[in-house]
Amino acid sequence: MTMAIAGLTNKQEFNSLGRVEVKVFKGTRKQVKVTKDNKEYEGYGEDLGSKLRITTENKTVQSVLKTAYGAPDNNGDFFTESLRIYLPFDEVEQTFATSMSAYKGSGLEVKCNRVNILQKCEMLTDSKGQYRNIVDCENTPCPMRDKSLSMKCQYGCNAEGNLVFYVKELLDRDLMIAGRISLHSLEDVSYVDGKLREFIEELGTITNSPFPCFQYRHKVPFILSRTQVKIKSPLMDKGLRTGKKADRPFWAISLQVDPAYMELRRAWLELEERTRRQLPVSESVIRGLLRGDASVINYVDDAIDVEVVETKILPHKDSRILPSRADRMRDRINELVAQYEELTGVAYNLPDLDAMTEQAIAEFGKALKSDLDAIRNI
Repeated sequence: MTMAIAGLTNKQEFNSLGRVEVKVFKGTRKQVKVTKDNKEYEGYGEDLGSKLRITTENKTVQSVLKTAYGAPDNNGDFFTESLRIYLPFDEVEQTFATSMSAYKGSGLEVKCNRVNILQKCEMLTDSKGQYRNIVDCENTPCPMRDKSLSMKCQYGCNAEGNLVFYVKELLDRDLMIAGRISLHSLEDVSYVDGKLREFIEELGTITNSPFPCFQYRHKVPFILSRTQVKIKSPLMDKGLRTGKKADRPFWAISLQVDPAYMELRRAWLELEERTRRQLPVSESVIRGLLRGDASVINYVDDAIDVEVVETKILPHKDSRILPSRADRMRDRINELVAQYEELTGVAYNLPDLDAMTEQAIAEFGKALKSDLDAIRNI
């Protein structure tokens, strides 16, 4: 009988191992010496504003990212204003693990949820000297329980949220290499947690698409970016709050469902509704949706759109581009001709549709549909 290893394989956590790290700071997120007004302060690296920084040591990943996001900088880092991602779990707590944490150097000191202390570091000694040991805590009240988030914790804990994901360009090439972005502001942590729950409520899932969409590997695609907003910050005087607040710009994390996916989703929902009401739907519409073309839903079985702008001759449907509006109308006309011949037993003399303009095709299809309806009513 096999069993999970306590504290190792029973955590049900997504271990990204830092294969792909996304950051919002230039250089390290750790505190460094920052010089301002000829004085040194404890601060962080320069904020990248609207950009995200992608770091990885994986050579295969670097090759794919170079194709998708351009050449890296001198440090081998990639920069982008938006990152296309898939999410691994429908459970928010697994996709976006949050906590209040305090670190000493690179080691964890305390992790809590502002109700109980979850983990704590203790120093142990063996024959080789002292070493750090992280222990899980049970029923250990957090000193900040029921206190305001604006109050400083005695351990120095700060908000931390780790969003795990797959980069779209990597998973599209069957590279299941995990990615992660660590967020530390209260605004970002609260926003991402809330958005994930909102998406699940609206879509029912944030992982596998309920309808076919091969261009997204049948998953729900998201776009990760940053947006500048204004937030209220307390004014300080000699390290103390003055009781006043002022607006300051803040580059916040933004997470949205890919708009192209949402358009495709609306098309599939409309098709589902038409099918439920037993309304006729052209095969070309279904084929178009399976190709990922949401615009085909405009072409229902009992009508041909005649509202066109251009009247130029369009490419033949055998060209390698995706089927155009004219191509779809040609397909529909061929279906109507087949119905006409089946009803009358007479071969239909079909003109050369490829030589006709889009508007002429629409007018011809409308007339053919009218003739077919008249035959059915005899």
